[in-house]
Amino acid sequence: MSFLTPPQTVASSNSSRDAKRRRIQDSSVERSDLSLSSSSSGGTFVVEKYRVGIPGLRLLPLETSEDPPLATYSKYHEFLPLIREALERRQVQYRKDDVVLCYRTLPGETPSDEDVTILVHASWTREEDGESWYQAADEIRSILLRSWATRAVTVELIDWRLSAPRIMSVVENNHPIIGAWPVVNPLVHEIISEYPNLEEGWRSIDVIRIGLKPGDDPQSAPILPVTISVTVDWSLDRKDWVAAERRIEDLLDHSQLQDVKIEFEHGDVEPQGFPECYPTRTGATYEIHIGDYPELVPMGAPFSAEKYHECLDSKRMVQPGIGTIGGYLESRNSRLCMQEKDVKAGDEPETEEADVPEDSLLRAVDVDGLGPDRSSEAQITYEYPSRRVHNYTLKYIEDKIDDRLEIQAKSHGNTETILEMQEEIDELRAERANKCFFFDEGKHKLGRLWLCTGYKQRSSLNGRVDVALIDMAPDRIGKNLIASESAWKPPFTAPPKRYCGRQLADIASCKAGTDLGRVYKVGARTGATTGRFSKIRSDVKIGWDSKVGMGMSREYCFVPEPASEATFQDSGDSGSFVFTSTRSWPGQTWGGATKAKVGEQKLAYITDAQDIIDWVGGWGGEGELEARLPEEGR
Repeated sequence: MSFLTPPQTVASSNSSRDAKRRRIQDSSVERSDLSLSSSSSGGTFVVEKYRVGIPGLRLLPLETSEDPPLATYSKYHEFLPLIREALERRQVQYRKDDVVLCYRTLPGETPSDEDVTILVHASWTREEDGESWYQAADEIRSILLRSWATRAVTVELIDWRLSAPRIMSVVENNHPIIGAWPVVNPLVHEIISEYPNLEEGWRSIDVIRIGLKPGDDPQSAPILPVTISVTVDWSLDRKDWVAAERRIEDLLDHSQLQDVKIEFEHGDVEPQGFPECYPTRTGATYEIHIGDYPELVPMGAPFSAEKYHECLDSKRMVQPGIGTIGGYLESRNSRLCMQEKDVKAGDEPETEEADVPEDSLLRAVDVDGLGPDRSSEAQITYEYPSRRVHNYTLKYIEDKIDDRLEIQAKSHGNTETILEMQEEIDELRAERANKCFFFDEGKHKLGRLWLCTGYKQRSSLNGRVDVALIDMAPDRIGKNLIASESAWKPPFTAPPKRYCGRQLADIASCKAGTDLGRVYKVGARTGATTGRFSKIRSDVKIGWDSKVGMGMSREYCFVPEPASEATFQDSGDSGSFVFTSTRSWPGQTWGGATKAKVGEQKLAYITDAQDIIDWVGGWGGEGELEARLPEEGR
């Protein structure tokens, strides 16, 4: 059999499952199960649909980094015109900028000399492209052997769709999976439960459209098949799920869901508050506060603990979490600020289990929640901005002052420069004085924790209720004002102009299952973004669940919109109020799922607004406690 035979004509099977797998792979441009190879004097070529390589092809996904050794790079540029001539002679559809010398490595792998690759991004549009791509690769390899005398460089031609970022989108409301999921879902769980490693290691089951971002070609469109996406722990590998995957494919085929695919991939599901008093890995996003410190705290502001808490006999300082000020609720006797509850009793769950005493207050807060009766004892207080933000901001201002003083010193008596710099120095010194006065007067104090859920708290529909209320300092109480249009940067779309600057008006519970349209949020980490509500709830399991005797939860899921954008929310956005274009409040974010193949884009999970209201009322009993959106929002 000639290895130039188009790969899709090689496979044949009477199995409807195999036929379905091929259809899905063609539609989503996934790697083919079958490839064809041949040895020649130049090496072993591998031809797959959408890829050709010599001396072989590594399994996707691969990371590309364009920093090869300088000597190799210089030699490559010497022969680049010959490489382009070979591509054009074989009628490979490519652009000149799409030929690069790079490293091609597995995610997280350190590049080596064996990973140096001449990578060509091209368009595979016909079945005959396999032959022309092979001939071009063969000619390029011959150039390397004849003129460069090297076998150390790999040649790879790849369709742009296989190297395009993967993105997510919601499933439309009229897709058959919407009605079939209540029946299919328990059957999927039944299959997974028969594989112990998979049952232990799955983290989320999400039903979304997931596929490839369109290329620069204006005629290209995203390829987003409906997918049952199962996020699994990083400790698992393909052998742990391949059998379950094939059985679920049979299930989908039997359920007449031929256009739905099943996909397992590594990832994480976690609350998006930081388990530290203030983030360090990504702190640059927050560490400098530009402009005056606001006295009234807006929706979307970051908060942090006012102090570390001693928890252990060793006097170890426990770092409570950080998140986003969501918005405001009225109780029967005070105005309360909503935030996502993320008061951690240690840096990682594993150390918490071993280090935090079972009878400690922080463990009780984290696992069982905190009522008003114990809030005075807890004395967990918050501030905005935090001292760390304040200190970094002062250092930033002082560095700018030093820069301008240096410019003055080097101006050689230029009066115009001296006066210009002095004006800026005076403004910076005034800004520094105002910020220090704000802290000296204690205006940064936000309030104390008054009421929070425990880790075990679930709604009547088994969703996580993961929130806290801060008893706010009266002079810091803000309003649920929707940010101005300018907060949403392209390609995100702002809410209707008539609603910007106005308050949230009412609740739009996710439980109704109605289409919420485009939704919005303002978070401390990612700012103003937009997303879309998925009608299919996600099954979610976090590492802590088993440690506190809880099973999986079922969460309301939101996907970024537009689908080509990286994220709707990220770490530090926990607690952000989600709201609709009609000023309704469906809930607030508590966490999300990260899928390895999708890169930075994350799913968002939220606590339903009505569940929050019901939970507050449940603390007092007999209607003693009550919460609602402030009246002036209506």
